[in-house]
Amino acid sequence: MRAAFGASVACLRASRGGDVARARIVGAHGVVSRASAACAARESNGIGSMRFKSAVHSRSSFARGVAGTRASRPSARYGTVAHAYADADAVGAAFEGDVGAERKHLILVDGLSFVFRAYYGWSARGDGLQNAAGEDTGVLYSYANTICSLLELRPTHLAVCFDAKGKTFRHEMFVEYKANRPPTPEPLLDVIPKVENLVRDMGVPLLRLSGVEADDIIGTMTRRAADDGFHVSIVSPDKDFYQLLSPRVRMLRPSKTNKGDPFEPFTVEDFRVMHDNAIEPKQFVDFLALVGDSSDNIPGVEGVGPKTALPLLERYGDIETILANAATVKGKRARESLLSEKGAASAVLSRRLVEIRQNLTVPSLNEPFLPLDDLRVKPPADGGLAAMRAFERYELANAAERWKRVVRL
Repeated sequence: MRAAFGASVACLRASRGGDVARARIVGAHGVVSRASAACAARESNGIGSMRFKSAVHSRSSFARGVAGTRASRPSARYGTVAHAYADADAVGAAFEGDVGAERKHLILVDGLSFVFRAYYGWSARGDGLQNAAGEDTGVLYSYANTICSLLELRPTHLAVCFDAKGKTFRHEMFVEYKANRPPTPEPLLDVIPKVENLVRDMGVPLLRLSGVEADDIIGTMTRRAADDGFHVSIVSPDKDFYQLLSPRVRMLRPSKTNKGDPFEPFTVEDFRVMHDNAIEPKQFVDFLALVGDSSDNIPGVEGVGPKTALPLLERYGDIETILANAATVKGKRARESLLSEKGAASAVLSRRLVEIRQNLTVPSLNEPFLPLDDLRVKPPADGGLAAMRAFERYELANAAERWKRVVRL
């Protein structure tokens, strides 16, 4: 390994003021927001179709450790790797449309979802990675390679969004929110701060806001970027993000196989096909409110399942109109439930719980404290040496070699 491993790293640490609701710059150029939020919601407008193509086909098995159902050790095959920092604006090749315009592309990563995915993927294998000090390094290995895979897509802008510790405004609305989930395993709690530090060491902005979930940060930044002419890719396996899909917004979901690209694009057209062209993405909030979501302990409406919810939304459009016309709903069980005070209240509450906020008004997620340009992909301030030192500590030699290729060390 290069002698650069031993080099001292000067980390940029700047502050934008004393107000706790303002963003703080930490690490190489990562943004961490800490604030309590008064949350306002605004639904995204515009539904259409936009086909996306992958800019790069990642042929190594690096990112598949986190993106696939099973983590794997890296192969020596790199193929032709696109250099993220050499020509970031070339990301326009990944999209159709907007010919002649600057192709601004923001990638937003649902940070914890990939930590959990990597952790349970390595646990299922039963042969996790450890360094000489006995530290579990499998999640770090997978996460580093996932970040490299995203940089190889050559976005112009990139950020990883994490949940803050503690309760959120949804717990205030419904004390049983996510109450059915088991406690986070201690080894996973230990690795999360290491992942966050690694993300910063790799020069990627990290966004966090107390009182809200990463979903709401992603929702707000997606809305801001789309309004500013960006294309946005939300990297997550979570179906809740379907509600944000639009002509300028797609998802990159982890591939279901260990072959080819580590991510599969999911667009408005894919959503329509999945739901038999009965509803549009903006109606997915109402769909979840009706059927509920056991993973988040969302109650939904008793007697209304997916087969009932789709025709209801196709006919009436949204929860409010369905409740106003509950007496005309076909199917005795669904009709009686929607007519009841309990059923109507559950529908309204469930919708508030599942709706991703797209217009958080706290200063730390808005101009002037967080310009979108702060999320621009650029060479780390230290030339990538902090990441290299982290790879040395955790003995992730293959990840280090890939990182050197990405940042051209």
